[in-house]
Amino acid sequence: MPAAAVHLPITAPKVNMTLTAAQNSTNTANAAKNAASIKTFNAGVAAYDAYMGPSYKLEHYTLMFMTFIFMTLFNQINSRKLELKEINVFAGFFNNPFFVFILFIELAFTLFMSYTGQTLVIFRTVPMDWKMWLMAVCFGIGSLLVAIAVKYVPEDKVLAIPQIMDEEDNGTDFMSR
Repeated sequence: MPAAAVHLPITAPKVNMTLTAAQNSTNTANAAKNAASIKTFNAGVAAYDAYMGPSYKLEHYTLMFMTFIFMTLFNQINSRKLELKEINVFAGFFNNPFFVFILFIELAFTLFMSYTGQTLVIFRTVPMDWKMWLMAVCFGIGSLLVAIAVKYVPEDKVLAIPQIMDEEDNGTDFMSR
């Protein structure tokens, strides 16, 4: 036989809701602090700890992100000259103003991502100091050096590298299987 449900009346305790002037001003100050904290977060400074400064993890990720962007920018310059005998990738650099314009727009957007309020939150970056910028640019310039080194690899060594396809593959893409 099931037990009978017991219904007890529930009453809320009475609370004195009147605040003194000091309590009211404290609550207002705390609310203002909370609003300022939320505003600061929304402004893109969420990456900063109030006492420690920017987190080292975010600095590391920002450096990796900017290094990748600079490697991409310098690889675009590398891609202009693909022949083995063409070592100087800057020859005729300003002959194509459209290319130069797009390259500078990408660089400006990179700076915008690294220093502007909401983009700091969206891309989870922190502003970098000049040493970090120098490191990112130097790693980016490294892609120019790698391209030069690849152009000096002898052709017979490149042809000795085994191909990644079977004979019955007939040249189809191995990803489409």
